[in-house]
Amino acid sequence: MSKTTPKSVLITGCSSGFGFLAAIQFAEAGYLTFATLRDLNSSGAKELTDRNLPNLHVLELDVTNQKSIDSALTEVKKHTDSLSVLINNAGFGYIGPVLDFSIEEIQTQFDTNVYGVLRVTKAFLPLLKKSKGTIINLSSINGRVSFPLYGVYSASKFAIETLTESMRFELAAEVVTAVLVEPGHFRTDFGKKRKLADEMGQHTPHGKMITNMLNRWSSVKDHLFARITSSLQDPQRVSDLFLKIAEYPNPRLRYLIGVDAWVFYLTRKVLPYPIWNRLLRAGYNLASKNHK
Repeated sequence: MSKTTPKSVLITGCSSGFGFLAAIQFAEAGYLTFATLRDLNSSGAKELTDRNLPNLHVLELDVTNQKSIDSALTEVKKHTDSLSVLINNAGFGYIGPVLDFSIEEIQTQFDTNVYGVLRVTKAFLPLLKKSKGTIINLSSINGRVSFPLYGVYSASKFAIETLTESMRFELAAEVVTAVLVEPGHFRTDFGKKRKLADEMGQHTPHGKMITNMLNRWSSVKDHLFARITSSLQDPQRVSDLFLKIAEYPNPRLRYLIGVDAWVFYLTRKVLPYPIWNRLLRAGYNLASKNHK
């Protein structure tokens, strides 16, 4: 294979979900595609390899490990000397009251969702500069609107929001474009992979909130979403958006996607905090208190 290619993409977190779908879609669209994941023995890695797409390379890359990133960069350079698109998709979410988390747990959240993005971007930036490429950072509606029990995860996504906004301005002179994709809820394994604080539920004031939230989420997911928005929760929509952004000559900074994402964003934007707080308390089925 030639060492240069008109279009190439590296995607992190390809074992499942958006990353898995995007790896296949970009490869089928003709991109030299580097699908990266932490474990080459995972079922996702095996399925990607079994696709036998000639321009799809499955590589090991742990965003929390600089040596792993450097090894992946060396492998990529064997195939191309530039990179058209970098999709920072890898991440996970902690759930639980902020102060129930240990400092080490919070550091783990940021190590993947924030520092991981920075490590990978810094490593592959020279290749992106050569092609005047695009960086797509996966954020979340939680990066625009914070919810109780998602504070630590939201904080990591709020960080990605501001870092990407700064990078977009700072990299403009080198014609590298930074973009945010902000999904709501989609049918992926993200919910199954979310982690709980080690101390979650041990503190009495939080127990009812946690139970109510999990019960309410299960009810909404199984009934309302399933009946009304099932087709709109297809994760392929996010993968399609990744590809569209990659093809846009001048993509905008933010792309909010998902019915719930738009509802939460617009509601929070319009309502003053006291009213928003009452809605949250109703949603979490908590008795009204004078929280302003």
